[in-house]
This record gives sequence, C-alpha cells and structure tokens, in this order.
Amino acid sequence: MVYHVGIDPCYGNVSYWNEYEKITVDIKNVWVDEIEKVALMFEEIKSEINGKFGCACICLPGNYGNEIRKNFIECGLKSGFKNVEIIDLETAFYLNAMSQINYKPVNGNVIWIKKSLLKARITAGDSELVHLNVLNYFNNEMILKFGPQEILSVKSDDELPIRYFQKFIEGCSYNTIDVVSLFGTVEGKVKFEIPHSDNDIILTFEIDKNGIYSLNFHSPTVCRFFNHPDIYRNLSFPKGLALIINNRFEGKKERKGTEIDERNIRQRFSQLGYKVFTKENLTAADMLKTAKSFAKDYKHKFYDSCVVFVLTHGKYDHLLGVDDKLVNVHEFFECFNAENASLLQGKPKLFFIQACRGGECDHGTSYPDTHNMGLSEQHTTETFYPSFSPTIRPVEGDMIIAYSTPPNYVSWRNKNQGSWFIESVCNIIGEYAKTKEICSILTKVNNRVAEGYSTEKNGFKQIPRFESSLTMEFYFVLPGTEMDERNLSLSPDTHYPEKPNPVPDVLMNTID
Repeated sequence: MVYHVGIDPCYGNVSYWNEYEKITVDIKNVWVDEIEKVALMFEEIKSEINGKFGCACICLPGNYGNEIRKNFIECGLKSGFKNVEIIDLETAFYLNAMSQINYKPVNGNVIWIKKSLLKARITAGDSELVHLNVLNYFNNEMILKFGPQEILSVKSDDELPIRYFQKFIEGCSYNTIDVVSLFGTVEGKVKFEIPHSDNDIILTFEIDKNGIYSLNFHSPTVCRFFNHPDIYRNLSFPKGLALIINNRFEGKKERKGTEIDERNIRQRFSQLGYKVFTKENLTAADMLKTAKSFAKDYKHKFYDSCVVFVLTHGKYDHLLGVDDKLVNVHEFFECFNAENASLLQGKPKLFFIQACRGGECDHGTSYPDTHNMGLSEQHTTETFYPSFSPTIRPVEGDMIIAYSTPPNYVSWRNKNQGSWFIESVCNIIGEYAKTKEICSILTKVNNRVAEGYSTEKNGFKQIPRFESSLTMEFYFVLPGTEMDERNLSLSPDTHYPEKPNPVPDVLMNTID
C-alpha cells in the first residue's frame, strides 16, 4: 500500500489517503523557529503510518523561513517520500473547497473561498483530482538589495518558480547582496558576500516551487550562456511572458475549435516555463492597444524571451478584429521592435499567426526529385564590407514570425481538434524543445502540416511559412543545461496522436 500524506506542522496534524478513505492523526506541532523538531516530526509520522510512502505535501504559512523549508524537504525525502512539496494556506483552503463540489473551474474564473493531502494526491497523479491542479505562488514578499539599490522585488502573488540574473561590473562599490524577507521570517535579512573577481560577476537568484530561495555567483551553466556569441540566453524563469489573442467571433464567422488551440498553447507554453495571458474577442483597435501594452510590460525586464500568438480571421497582410476592421500585421509587429519595446531589445520575440492570408486553396502537386540537378551560380560586382558595432542594432531584429499559411492562401481549422498549424506547433515543440533550435522546429512544423494533413473531399493541403530576423540560435531549453529539468515537464503531444489523420470536410469549420 502506498500512502500519500498531507502535513500541517502549524496545527499539528497529518492526513493520509489509503486509496479508499482519508485518515487524520494528531502529531506534535513544529513552529516557525523550531527547525530542530522537523526530523522528529517525520519520525513520528513514520511511527503512525505503517506502509510505503508516496507523495507528501506540507502546508506552511509565509512566515516559515528559507532554512526550515529546506529542512522539511530534506527530511521528508530522507524519510522515504518520493516527492515532497510545500503549499500555502490559501491553496489548501481552495483545494479543500473545490474537492467537495462538482464544479470544474476554467481559466478566468474568480473563486472566493484546508487540506494539503489533496495536493499530495494531485502530485501523485490522482485522476479524480487532476482538474484541481494549481500553480504555486510565493506567499511572502522579498527584495534583493545591492547597497541602497533595490535590484529585484518578489511579491506575494508571483508565480513560482522564479530565476533571476544580474551582472555586476568589476570594481563595483558594494560587496554584499541583501535578501530581505518582509513577512517576518526567522531569517529576516540575510547578507551574501560578492566574491572578488578580476572579471564581471554574474549573480543567479532562484526561488523554487516550494518557496525556497538560493543565491549563487558564477554558476558554470549561467556563465556559459549569459553572453554566448551564438545562442540567445533563455535561462530566466519564467522564460518570459506569452500573449494569446484569440478572436472567436460569433454567428457565421465563429471560429469553432479555436478554444482547443488556446488550450493547447496554454498547456504547452506553461510547461515550457512561460507565463501565459489570454485576451479574447478584441476589436482591431483593441488588438493594437493590447500589443502595445504587452510590449511595454515592465516584467519583460526580468525575462529572456517573449511569445505572441494571434488566432483570428485574416486577409493577406491584415488581421481581422471582431468588429470586422483590419489590423496591418506590420503595424502590429512594430509594437515589439527595439524602438517601441525597449525592455525587449536584443531578446528573441516569437510570433505565431493562425489566420487566413487570402482565399486560395492549395490543391497540392507532384514533382520529381530535383536535388541533383545542376544549378548555375549568380555573380555580382558589388563589394560587401562587414559591419560590427556593439551598440547599434537593427530596429526590427530578434524576431521570428511563423504564419500558418503563405500569402493569398487559406488556413484550415477543425472544430474538434483545432487548427492544423497550432496543433503541429504545440506537438513539435513538445517533442524537440530540449534538442532543436527554433528554425529547425518550425521546419519540422512545416513538414508535419504538409505531410500529415489534407481535407478528405478535395485533398486540399497547407504549408506554413516563417520569416526570421533572429541573429543567433534560440532554444526553449538550452542544450547541455540541467537548470530546467526540475522545473519543466514536457509531454510529447498535447492531446492527439503523433501522426495526425486526414480529417473530413464535414468536420471543418472551413477557413480562417
């Protein structure tokens, strides 16, 4: 028998699930300043529960500090638990309330509403509770200070985990970093001495999903990729902000199946470590307003990349708002360039556009193998001179734009599976995020859509297209790093088989 256990040290009780019923027993309390009692608490739990341990979840208020949190995790693992997590009181109350009703919350719902055992069962993969899974949030407030300067502020509603970087120039005037907890933990303020170095110093500050922070200097992985000449840095956590603009429309223009695209994107990019936001049914003016506001979000300062999805109807180089007015795609992308989005300068920006670009259907064609045909070289009398400047970069650089279809062609969407393009993007990224850079991934997306989909009645095909102004390689998960392994859990597919089947016309909500 495997037992999943919920522990409440503050109130002194333990609940466990034996696959049939919940059992609760009392144990000795462990208060915020009693770190020496943590190991004894787990010994008491082992004496109360005779069996094999599965997952444990510990409910702690925000005033339980960093060291005692680490001790809870370490002692739990040493006691035989396969997985140990910490949640806050609010999450425990929410899970307890939602487990007692049949209502299944969806994104955007607001619910006003104790039990850590439920989180342990969720972590263990209990299918009855999968819809109740929750994100982890920091239940304290903390600032990092370099002398009098505040370099990072973490709020009580910030999503965990968090990873932040800061470079210090050689010979800086202060030699310590202060980590200040604002909710009265035992540690209060902790000083970390900056090591002496003849070179620039790179700080890595992390808070894991259990609210345990760590601060390190000169991490080999961080130093390797912080200023890599050929690869964009993508080490922060969250990786970045991701925006979904999903225009569903109504009546005859309703884009049935787009909610599946949105769900797939949210699932995949949350798994990748992005903080995902959704805006629905926007007018043309609101689409531009949202783009400008998102591009100027101050949080981009802390993150390494940015992702934007637009799901709507379209015409050639225009996107359609729900008011039937058009947004020029070039004007939309300009919101994110180096002049208009200063916090995104030099950072990779990924755009995915699921929309028609015309009215033509791709009938497909057969053609011979031309790989071995002779090609004549084109000559030019122009002379090119390389130009390298450390301060001046192109305004429109560091972008990659993936369209679901070429200019003049339609883009197909299925009301039961979502669009061919978005389904392929989410599945291919899940399969290759840890091994391939973005251009290789998008090439595989092109192949998946071209080879794996067609309409049954007319055999219509589709081929995505992407354009890039990236100046380096971009990886969702940097190769050879282990920093993301404990935070990312990628499944190969979102919800459909690896090789999609052709779908009949009758299931199509035709085109975007």
